[in-house]
Amino acid sequence: MYHNNGQGCFTAVSIPPTRRALAGAWGDYDNDGRLDLCAASPVSISHFYRNLGEGLLEPAKTGVTIQGVHNSAVWADYDNDGWLDLFLTGIDKALYRNLGNGTLSQVHIGSIAAEPPGAGAATYNGLWFDYNNDGFLDLYITAGDDNGITRTPSFMYRNNGNSNTWLRIKLVGTVSNRDGVGAKVRVQARRYGRSHWQRRDISGGDVYNGHHLIAHFGLGNAVRADLVRIEWPSGTVQELRNVPLNQMLTVTEPPALEALGEGRLRLLCWQRQNYELEVSDDLDTWTSLGVVATDVNRPVVLDPGAAQRPYRFYRTKGQ
Repeated sequence: MYHNNGQGCFTAVSIPPTRRALAGAWGDYDNDGRLDLCAASPVSISHFYRNLGEGLLEPAKTGVTIQGVHNSAVWADYDNDGWLDLFLTGIDKALYRNLGNGTLSQVHIGSIAAEPPGAGAATYNGLWFDYNNDGFLDLYITAGDDNGITRTPSFMYRNNGNSNTWLRIKLVGTVSNRDGVGAKVRVQARRYGRSHWQRRDISGGDVYNGHHLIAHFGLGNAVRADLVRIEWPSGTVQELRNVPLNQMLTVTEPPALEALGEGRLRLLCWQRQNYELEVSDDLDTWTSLGVVATDVNRPVVLDPGAAQRPYRFYRTKGQ
């Protein structure tokens, strides 16, 4: 493991010893705001590490030993109770439910547990996605036979759901990349009598985990999301309050303004996105400078009244 120093170089991070691992899956299973790691291993025991912060990891005390021949791991809140559950592929595919107290429990009932990949075959990828848009994550599992002898079917499982609420968030970047890859999405909601935070990271995924371009949150018995906080790759932080649940919420990143001096501003956004630019001398009274039609990327705008003022404040409004 290597820590990115942010200056084009990396520093090795010491982690507890592991045996051979094929794939690692990051997810905040204990909702403390830090991503934890499950390393799937094809040699008897997969490893699970809790993130302590400041580059430190420790073996997690999950109450179970994840044994078996596993090819990959993937996190998803399949029951929408607000805690990330864990699925592992391999000859011994397995689903573990997160009990919300730091421990996991293997699920031994249902189709996922009852259907092995077949003689000589194994499962490789576990892809969670909501194919029927009912708010509950469904599972597609690819399978194969390395020896090329057995015709091996893949598996598709529909999630029957429950009464728990949910929220799915799709990002549209303007200053950042279009899909918001690299963004952190956090949701605070009151469920089961307590206020909880959850975190999801937008990523392109990998060969084992597919993509995570939509942030899916299970919210148990919550009636609303008190706060949705998006930390965009550009550094912009966007917050939405009292968000209704059981919906796909599309959030567009607000544009950024870059001061070029002498009343000149650059609008940082994608092409063909129009914004109204407003100006104020006291942050109380705002005057429109007109609509900026972004026929080109990052247009430059001139404020003719800037020269007569000691300072000016600017903001944008979407059209």
